[in-house]
Amino acid sequence: MDSSRKLKAGQAIPEIRRRVSSLVMFSRQWAGTNPVHTDDAVAAKQGMPAPVATGQLSAAYIQESCVQLLGERMFRNAVMEVWFKRPVYLNDELTVRGHVAEVREEGMGSRIIVQAECLNQAGVAVTVARVEVVDVPTSATLP
Repeated sequence: MDSSRKLKAGQAIPEIRRRVSSLVMFSRQWAGTNPVHTDDAVAAKQGMPAPVATGQLSAAYIQESCVQLLGERMFRNAVMEVWFKRPVYLNDELTVRGHVAEVREEGMGSRIIVQAECLNQAGVAVTVARVEVVDVPTSATLP
């Protein structure tokens, strides 16, 4: 895991590429009980070309990239704001990209801000996120 001092503004986050497979789409965790996520006919009746993934799926891919970059800091003092821009469908090819937007010293640690997006196979942003982490050394005592 990098320390925040090694992170620099402009640094790319790890790129992640995933195909939205039926194995993932149809799991209870992602699909729940709404057939629009698992049934072609129901999705078509809703005007969709294929079953639609829940937004949490693309957000999880962004989070995965941030965990690769930031490690355990993503589970302490972190906030992830997510905007779902377009639907994600079964068999879409997704790519997560982004960068460290800012690293600034603050108090006993650092504030790290990451801008990320999840693109579909056409290069269209389907999900965008802003991740903010306050990185305080574990030995520091917070007020």
